[in-house]
Amino acid sequence: MDVSLLYVEGCPNLHVAAERLREALARVGRGDVEVAHREVRTPDEADALQFRGSPAVLSTAGTPFRTWTARSACPAGSTEPATA
Repeated sequence: MDVSLLYVEGCPNLHVAAERLREALARVGRGDVEVAHREVRTPDEADALQFRGSPAVLSTAGTPFRTWTARSACPAGSTEPATA
């Protein structure tokens, strides 16, 4: 399984998201998975990745979470912390 954490420069939630992702992987017995951090730098790159907010998790195993709320991420380009 490949897991990537996508983000925009200055994302205030990156470090918390990275920590929570590592914890979640460990809880499901996948602490061995390396998480690639990837900065999304251009609108064209964001479109190609279907990147809608920072941070975002991509996995070759499909969506790693059962539910998703818009409150859990900053819109692409935002540097305001999430409130959820």
